[in-house]
Amino acid sequence: MERRAAISISYEDIASIVGRVQYKYDERDRPVEQYYLITFYFNESARATIKDFFGANENERFELRIGTEHFNFVFVRGPFGAGDQFSTAMVRRSKKAIEQLLSPIKTGVQWR
Repeated sequence: MERRAAISISYEDIASIVGRVQYKYDERDRPVEQYYLITFYFNESARATIKDFFGANENERFELRIGTEHFNFVFVRGPFGAGDQFSTAMVRRSKKAIEQLLSPIKTGVQWR
């Protein structure tokens, strides 16, 4: 079994979260699958660590944990920028499941 890098971001490192409904389209530009794009905004104290990890794992797949819970496998295409935000697509997870997983974060998910 191949080992992958992993990063665990503490709940306290997350300033806010924005969720958006997105759609995957077919070749005729018809929506075929709904998914959620989740954007994390990080507190200043966590940005350097997150930026360094993402930069070191650019073009690699790694596990993203929020607290101790598995959140998603992520593939980063850089550059990562200032490290103040990061977005990931959540496919085949319900809005309710995402909210439950992120419920320990005080600000919750702001849906737009």
